Amino acid sequence: MLIPSVPLTIHPMQKGVELAAAAVKELEAAGPSAAAAAQYMATVLSFAVKHRDVVAAWGRFPHRNAILGRDSTPEELAGLADGSIHKF
Repeated sequence: MLIPSVPLTIHPMQKGVELAAAAVKELEAAGPSAAAAAQYMATVLSFAVKHRDVVAAWGRFPHRNAILGRDSTPEELAGLADGSIHKF
């Protein structure tokens, strides 16, 4: 799964989303014997999409600002406070 740290470009994250989506589709097509694996990969896909979307919107993971010694923008602080920016 490609879920890189910032400040990498969004492209590797998009590739991770595409690979996870393809795996879900393949596992769902495999039938009931692969149901648990399909469900697991659907969860992986959900996390990959959330990570990609945060970086696409903010260019970084705002919830990491404090631990990395970065200043947060007022918009980031508001998004973190109201839950519109996902925390991982």
